[in-house]
Amino acid sequence: GWSTVLLNSDGILWMFGNIGKVNYGFTPFEPYARKLGFPPAYPATSKQRYEPSTAVAQFSTGRACVLGLSDDGKVWHWQKQVAFLVKPLHVDVEENRVTRVVAGMTSIKREGQANRSLLGWEEASMYVNNVGIVYWRHIIAPERLDSDADSLLMDTTTIPGTGFRRPHNRQNDDLDTSIGEVVNHIVLERYIVFTTDDNQIFYFDTSTSSTAVAVELTSFYSNETPFQIRDIQGSFQSFAVFTTSGSILTGTVTNLEEPTRLPTIIHSHQGSSIISLAYGDHHFLALRANGVMSAYGRELNSCGAFGLGNNWDTAPLRGVGVTDFAGNGVVLGDRGREIWFEPLMKVWLEDMREKGRDTARGNMVLERDNRENFETIKAVGDFTEGEGRKWEKGVTAEGDMGAYFVLKVAAAGWHSAALVLVDEEKAEQARQNHIIKPEERSVTPQETLDRDGRTQGIDTPWNGSSRAPWSVFNWALELGRWFLGLTDRDARTAEGQQSSAETDRESDRYTWTDQPFPSLNIHGPS
Repeated sequence: GWSTVLLNSDGILWMFGNIGKVNYGFTPFEPYARKLGFPPAYPATSKQRYEPSTAVAQFSTGRACVLGLSDDGKVWHWQKQVAFLVKPLHVDVEENRVTRVVAGMTSIKREGQANRSLLGWEEASMYVNNVGIVYWRHIIAPERLDSDADSLLMDTTTIPGTGFRRPHNRQNDDLDTSIGEVVNHIVLERYIVFTTDDNQIFYFDTSTSSTAVAVELTSFYSNETPFQIRDIQGSFQSFAVFTTSGSILTGTVTNLEEPTRLPTIIHSHQGSSIISLAYGDHHFLALRANGVMSAYGRELNSCGAFGLGNNWDTAPLRGVGVTDFAGNGVVLGDRGREIWFEPLMKVWLEDMREKGRDTARGNMVLERDNRENFETIKAVGDFTEGEGRKWEKGVTAEGDMGAYFVLKVAAAGWHSAALVLVDEEKAEQARQNHIIKPEERSVTPQETLDRDGRTQGIDTPWNGSSRAPWSVFNWALELGRWFLGLTDRDARTAEGQQSSAETDRESDRYTWTDQPFPSLNIHGPS
């Protein structure tokens, strides 16, 4: 809930933020990355020395914990910086290898609480070969009684009929064969949903007795011929089933409470088909095949989970409607709103905001409670969305990879993250296309012109005292860029654009400088 976790190629987990807090509150994110550790009896893997018991192959994060699956099949559980080893009481995970684990939105109010491990709102789960889907109630990890305490014994439940493995053809009852072999599963609030190799979808109510069985979700079968399931993804109360034809069948726990309710179908769009969805509490992110990600849903208290800016600032220019004075926002538009990573585009939006404050239409969009003006906000959002897609015109050909290509998206309850591949040369070329070069003028020996043609003294935010007020924040950003392999030039570009925007804006000349606030053929409130 308060952290972002990264897995590097050496099998080491790094975390930004906090985890394992046992109470709600305004806990600040720790502004640096740290390794997640292991008990003393299990040496941590490293680039120099490989340790299969602690080299993480796959992980999943929850609201107050992290689950990790090691190369040799051990399931690790973090609620503090040092992990506990998960040992199911009734399942032999030594003989039957764990193949999946997933962590979700765990309720931290509860007292006590392997290929892939999953944590739901109240349950955690793993798939064990020849056993099936195994889940357990979350507990709050106890304080270590001594230095040898390194394990958590879990009283687990196995979903009946999910242990069938087609290649082995061991003795199976009718329930096993009717379900088929489990391909993937997710953990939602109260329910576990899974798909099988027979292209079937089942759900299991974890609040029922252990004698209950999984139920087939037939309402999600479309009329596609042939109907072929590619993947299932989801978290908390929402999930999606991907088909090989490109359609996405989305639903919520309501579809499981009312099994006849039909799903919402999202059809693929040529050249921009959705390949991944990441669900938070109330928002979700869609990653498309062209490396573009879009935000949908609702955002509470202007928390920034959309990645579209502050709801009380420039986010309404992106098509985000503010529903109340608490700053709660909603994305307006069926295809969501694309998330931008170019710092100069923020400058463009800030300039548009300033112009909007001098117009009636701009004030309709920017006022804090703008529920009555959603039609106008959507139209302005459509305009900026279209202009944003032209940002790299003349730099990136249609169908080519853009300057910012998203490789992976993730969403937590109230925040989001993305792993982005940056083509610095393309980004710079596109940036220069929007900057009007200043006329030649004399420059004193004590100053230089930065890449945008601004006057920049020798004492810059990068090498002088002006950096001091931001040193901790910048250091954290630089550390994150170092971990992701981004260059120092990328850091200078990102911060230089942002810091200069406020202090030197008047000396800048951009292609949009003389453009007025957009005048669109729309109607305000009657």
